[in-house]
Amino acid sequence: MFRTAKRDVALNGQQIREGDRLALWYLSGNRDAQVLDDPDQFIIDRRHSRKYLSFGAGIHYCPGERLATMQLEVLWEGILEQNLIIDVVEQPKRLHSNFIRGFWLFSHRHRFDLVSDANSAVT
Repeated sequence: MFRTAKRDVALNGQQIREGDRLALWYLSGNRDAQVLDDPDQFIIDRRHSRKYLSFGAGIHYCPGERLATMQLEVLWEGILEQNLIIDVVEQPKRLHSNFIRGFWLFSHRHRFDLVSDANSAVT
């Protein structure tokens, strides 16, 4: 997505002139090193995770965010309850996009950890 600068401005040491076309890189919004420690690392229990920009902000906030969050909660609860183990069998292939940061191929196999399951049934 592009925007056009309406006036001259300096931003983080970069001069932007009126009329310049600017690309918006959505995938960089949650990887700001000035805001996050280790922005390129996946940290599942990262502090302030609700401040992420993945679902937009303000008037442009995604109306499906609550559904997506609930679906992820159900998914993770199921994985944990079933002692499911997901093994990545080869390096995932990333989607090359200016708009979405994701994978187009994620080769994996899944199995159940029956040893942990048997131990939890005994205790």
